[in-house]
Amino acid sequence: MVLGARFPEHERLASVRRQLTPWRVIRLFCHLTSPAKDKFLVIGRVGPDVHVLVINSRLANYVLAGPDLKRSQVRLDATGHTFLRTDSFLDCGQVYLVAAEDIERQLIEDMSRIRGQASVQVRPAVLEAIRTSRTLTRQQKRQLLSSLERTEQRDAEQQH
Repeated sequence: MVLGARFPEHERLASVRRQLTPWRVIRLFCHLTSPAKDKFLVIGRVGPDVHVLVINSRLANYVLAGPDLKRSQVRLDATGHTFLRTDSFLDCGQVYLVAAEDIERQLIEDMSRIRGQASVQVRPAVLEAIRTSRTLTRQQKRQLLSSLERTEQRDAEQQH
């Protein structure tokens, strides 16, 4: 049994909501893939729908074949991201919207699905991949960059 499961549901919900922040890595059961399965996701923006980017353990052949798609992949090293077993790739060329309620429900049931954060070292590469993506719309770029950069600034201010 996970320690968080011992707390009342309203306290778990409050904790989950505090932790649903940009750069947070969560593991959710998703229907983004076929077949549906657990995936690591990086939160890009929080609202009624949460904007997430997907972490993949390897690059698909169609990504390797497309220069624009390949440029949108950022390597996440397993040593800097202890929740990963192997070096992986964050796909910054496609953003998915997941209802906050769905995320909260899964995380309340199992708070160990909150895994950590994207490391400070990879964040500049992620921001650049989003900024230069040819597959994201201008609106998606603007929303993601605004949210992620604002969190970066807030984190930097708290460290000083």
